[in-house]
Amino acid sequence: MKKIILIAVWGVLLAGCATHSNVVPSADTVAPVPGKAKIVIERSADKLYMGAKARIYINGEQVVELWREDVYAGVFQPGKVAISTDAWGTKGKFTVLLKLEPDQLYEFVVSPNDGHYKDIMQGIFWPSLLAGPIGMAVQQTTYEVKENQGPFLIKPKTKNVDKN
Repeated sequence: MKKIILIAVWGVLLAGCATHSNVVPSADTVAPVPGKAKIVIERSADKLYMGAKARIYINGEQVVELWREDVYAGVFQPGKVAISTDAWGTKGKFTVLLKLEPDQLYEFVVSPNDGHYKDIMQGIFWPSLLAGPIGMAVQQTTYEVKENQGPFLIKPKTKNVDKN
């Protein structure tokens, strides 16, 4: 009976270790497909939240979990897309909306959302609401931030990120 319980406990623990294996060694690993758009998302080397995986969702479906300096690349149909990130055990999600064009490369960097950390430390929510619009105005980015919460944020790495 003890062996059965032990096997069951180990099975549950090992099932919890399952992860998405869509991390690629480099963006070049995934070849572009004619008529489709390629999205590359890399996690920064920042030390804030270094113990947490950034979960990446495209159109609501989780595609990968990224540790520091991990890279994800995928090919998608042109059109409107929502890219989101969050982390297990935290509240909030950061989401950007953009329109993918055929035969284009879209590169993003996922990095810590300092506003989220400050909100947790200070117990104040409104600075994180201001960080999104101000950050967009300063950086002159051309994508739309839909949600600005959670431990990570998504910024364009290339200049060809089109308006929504």
